[in-house]
Amino acid sequence: MQCLDKTFTFTYDAGGINESISVSVAIPNLAPVSELVGRIMTTQKLPPYVEKGLHTQLDEFLNFETNLFYDERADAALHKLTDANIVIEEVADKWAGVYTQEHGAYTKPNSITNEDLFAEVYHNLIHSPALDTLLNLEHTYAVTVGDVIRERDKALSALEDSCWKVNGRVKSAL
Repeated sequence: MQCLDKTFTFTYDAGGINESISVSVAIPNLAPVSELVGRIMTTQKLPPYVEKGLHTQLDEFLNFETNLFYDERADAALHKLTDANIVIEEVADKWAGVYTQEHGAYTKPNSITNEDLFAEVYHNLIHSPALDTLLNLEHTYAVTVGDVIRERDKALSALEDSCWKVNGRVKSAL
């Protein structure tokens, strides 16, 4: 960001004598005012009793000059925009592309989890006109599988009975 150097002048009473200091301050200033006051107090060897007044005046100066700086930049940008032959659609498209790119740099990639996939498929299935057909097919499948399992259990039971009988014959023969 472009910064300007402005001169801050502070006048204080030093035992009946008005003393004045001038310090160059960068506008806009990102440092806390209390840090700037501490630096000025140290470099200019100011007495401690002027710290509160220095803080107040420096804070007012920085607020005023920073607002003025941003206002001037905003006015310059608006004049540049209104005076130039700029197509608003192109500017809007450019800003949309830059915003999308910047936003994409800080977002997580959209990875579909199994839960999300299941929820989407389930939602589509429930609201599908084929739901009745699918439910009937599922019921028919469940009945058929139940029959197959019962037949398997009967065959397994018959096989176990025959094994017991054969085992009984083998024991009796021995």
